[in-house]
Amino acid sequence: MHSRERIVTALKVKSNEVPEGRYEFAIYQWRFHGIKEDLILRPVASSEVVTTHLSSLLEKAQDAPTDEGGDGGPPQWDALDTQHYSLWSEARIKHQRRTQELAAYRRESLATSHRARISLLEEQLKQANDEKIQRMRQSQIVTAEADFARRIQDLDIALERADVTAGPVAYGIILVEGDVSDAM
Repeated sequence: MHSRERIVTALKVKSNEVPEGRYEFAIYQWRFHGIKEDLILRPVASSEVVTTHLSSLLEKAQDAPTDEGGDGGPPQWDALDTQHYSLWSEARIKHQRRTQELAAYRRESLATSHRARISLLEEQLKQANDEKIQRMRQSQIVTAEADFARRIQDLDIALERADVTAGPVAYGIILVEGDVSDAM
């Protein structure tokens, strides 16, 4: 991240949702890998209040002249990156734990339905007198075993891949001014 230059946008907004001031923010993309894939944008700001309201602030924001915003410099961006790393690390652990729980549940569900399917096919095989029907039932059992093994392998692969990858999407400075029209 430090090897490439950050492009910083400067915005201004009128709002009474957060205290007036100048705030740095960053938006990160989180990609969830594993059984359930997902993609979210995760905002982080120099103030927790701004982080909470950042989406609505950005919707109303306008470009600010670059001399108004100014680049807060590497320490501010490094602080946001550090704050983000903490949030990302926690989310990654939770995602891996949830993926393990989901994999265990699905594995048990697959095993239960597989046992019932094999039991039914074996019963049908025992009752079959015709040689062609017996071969068909044997083939169904082999196919069911292969299907079960493939599904378990897919779960194992998804479990190994359980991760959250992250990268910055945008850095910016937002200047918040009180909104007199909202005050009434």
